[in-house]
Amino acid sequence: MMESIGNIDMTDFAAWFPAFLIIVLIPLTNSISTGLAFGFVCYPVLRLVAGESERVSPAMYLLGGLFLIDLVLSTII
Repeated sequence: MMESIGNIDMTDFAAWFPAFLIIVLIPLTNSISTGLAFGFVCYPVLRLVAGESERVSPAMYLLGGLFLIDLVLSTII
């Protein structure tokens, strides 16, 4: 599974940083869903900041928004 890390474009910050967050946060938070949530929220945000919003599908924006809501609500409750 870790072999796929070699396929990540390390020259594109918006591509490797969300993957890095997922890889690091899954063991640190002891939760697969929390690690994935941070990656799915971070990816569309970084693409928007980089001015590459056309590279993100509407489904990814939807998933990012839903995961963001989940993260916010899980800290409140």
